[in-house]
Amino acid sequence: MDQENAKDPRDLNGDGKVSFGEKVQYELGKAGDKLEKAINDVKDEVVESAKDAKEMLKEKMPKATEKAKEVYGEAKEFVKENAPKVADKAKEVYGEAKERVSELADKVKAKDNKEA
Repeated sequence: MDQENAKDPRDLNGDGKVSFGEKVQYELGKAGDKLEKAINDVKDEVVESAKDAKEMLKEKMPKATEKAKEVYGEAKEFVKENAPKVADKAKEVYGEAKERVSELADKVKAKDNKEA
């Protein structure tokens, strides 16, 4: 008897009959509930992943900072050791270029004097 008196949850207007429209509305409501749950599950997963990433970053950051300082120190030392060599080479290349330009200028002047 209880089942006969039980109200069908799809009877949205309470008239004792379940129309096609009520069935559709009911199913849409259920689908909306499932969609909302899925969205909340995804949101919770994203929040949890962000927390995990934050923790991992906290753990790795000191090591990364230390490694960066080490690499910077090595690079600084390399530059300090090699800067004089680079400067000497630059002076040498500059001197050679200056000499070549001077030779070319002399050739141009000599050509101009012949033509004149």
